[in-house]
Amino acid sequence: MIGDRRQLWGFYLPLGLAAWFLRAFGRFIPQLKGTAVDEMILALGKATGPASPLLVEVDEGENGERVQIYIG
Repeated sequence: MIGDRRQLWGFYLPLGLAAWFLRAFGRFIPQLKGTAVDEMILALGKATGPASPLLVEVDEGENGERVQIYIG
């Protein structure tokens, strides 16, 4: 890796809106048939918050990329 490149992106995504979108338009996405993704999104919104965010971290080793995603 050349240098230390760090990027921080932050944006607000209302989970209720995402769940609504999936309920309304999920039927047009074949990979989502038979899943309860909208319910999972709503449950994530209820279980997380500023005091207890959900952290998803992917680290590909010493020379690989590192990605952290905070939900909450």
